[in-house]
Amino acid sequence: MGNPFDALAIIDRTVTLTPDTKVIALTPQDPKALQAALVKLAQATSTAANPSSLYIQTAVAASSIRVGAQVTVIAAQNIKTLSAFTASEVQIQPTMTLQ
Repeated sequence: MGNPFDALAIIDRTVTLTPDTKVIALTPQDPKALQAALVKLAQATSTAANPSSLYIQTAVAASSIRVGAQVTVIAAQNIKTLSAFTASEVQIQPTMTLQ
């Protein structure tokens, strides 16, 4: 039996950004600062520490999205069968470089 969603597969989607669309640049947190925050959180609670985010989120203009950038697009509606939709949020993923 095949995947029931194969018939619904949409290869290309058109995403519209409006003035209400939040555009967020993600920047990795400094590992030492993150570790210190985890220790402080663990000491303040009796449960295992879970950081709210591994990334610093900064609001940026849509013009900050560059060709070739990896982005995550979030919609306020189910887009399974839509070929076009309006983004509620766009997250620009950090660029990974080999050191």
